Amino acid sequence: MILTDDQSKAVQPWFKELEEHQEDVPLVEGDPDILEPYEFWPYAVREAREHLGTESVFAAINATVYADVRKWSRDDLEETTLVSQLRLGYMGDMREGQFPVFTTRAVTKDYIYVCPLEGPVDVSRAVRFVYFPLTSTGVRRRLGRSLYQGGEVKKRMSVSEFRKLGYLQELNRQFLHPLGLALEVVIEGGGSERFGGVWDYREDPEGVLYDEELMSDLSVNLLAERIEEKRQQRVQARVAAGCDDNGVQKLRG
Repeated sequence: MILTDDQSKAVQPWFKELEEHQEDVPLVEGDPDILEPYEFWPYAVREAREHLGTESVFAAINATVYADVRKWSRDDLEETTLVSQLRLGYMGDMREGQFPVFTTRAVTKDYIYVCPLEGPVDVSRAVRFVYFPLTSTGVRRRLGRSLYQGGEVKKRMSVSEFRKLGYLQELNRQFLHPLGLALEVVIEGGGSERFGGVWDYREDPEGVLYDEELMSDLSVNLLAERIEEKRQQRVQARVAAGCDDNGVQKLRG
């Protein structure tokens, strides 16, 4: 189905609502047997329609997810070529399940949101599904379900977020540097980030040291304080789970 301009514009208030309250959208657990996009989309729309009580729904996804959609199969998505609708983020309809797909920066790439096309704009009337693609060579892409270990969702942080939030800095400063090691992050020409390698200076008695000027930088110190604050917030729960007084898991040997 190709939406009219009015229908496309009616979707826009949802983007603002999702941007402000996306964590409040009810989460629908995926089916662990669903491995491929062509299986997921019919499943998602069926589950969403059942939860929402309407046949008229649309999917809101991050542009990064849409880029992945384009890689699955040219037969999965019936794209629109109407410029006015592309400007509104309407990319087209999934052939399986026949529901429109919109891209928006309002939502994160961790979830796919399915919302009703009609009725009041309220996040309690929407549902979301975990989005977790496996892109490693030789591994089939998975959509609709995170990897599970013991029944719990296993999430992944991006390398960029790991670096920007100070985890790389403090992992190196507090643990690896004293051992003469350093974990490296490489920023590619296009801005993407990946783990490089582990620098090895184990022969140096003092290990690895950051530049003193860097250690005086306010932003570096703020990141260190925030990481320590986050660690302290978990200590009590970890001690209760059997860890030592610093929240470090004990060896059982």
